[in-house]
Amino acid sequence: MPMQISGRVVRGKQQARGVGYPTANVAYTSTDQPKAGVWTCWLTVEGKRLQSVAVVGMWQGAEGEPSVEVYVMDGEHELYDRAVEVAFGDHLRPLMTFDDVPALRVQIQQDLEQARAWFAKQASI
Repeated sequence: MPMQISGRVVRGKQQARGVGYPTANVAYTSTDQPKAGVWTCWLTVEGKRLQSVAVVGMWQGAEGEPSVEVYVMDGEHELYDRAVEVAFGDHLRPLMTFDDVPALRVQIQQDLEQARAWFAKQASI
């Protein structure tokens, strides 16, 4: 059984949206969370499972406060204030820092390619 968390999507600083990859910031109460980094995941909202990629880490400027930000791979969805469940799949990589936004975008594209390959493999199992 994969690790899962449940929570509600809250408004963030919308920094990921500015980079071109809007994320759903999931506020949750569980003390368990997967290790920091980038993960494939299923985001379930209102019974619909969406192929997604999650970044697990710490909120910027809030030391020690865990965060889970989820990018839905198949388009934008109105998720604010909705109850969601995140089921984590494969750990793609650890957290990294980037010198600039273009370098971050290149890495995000690589992460998404890896995630698509992982989801394709899951569909064939």
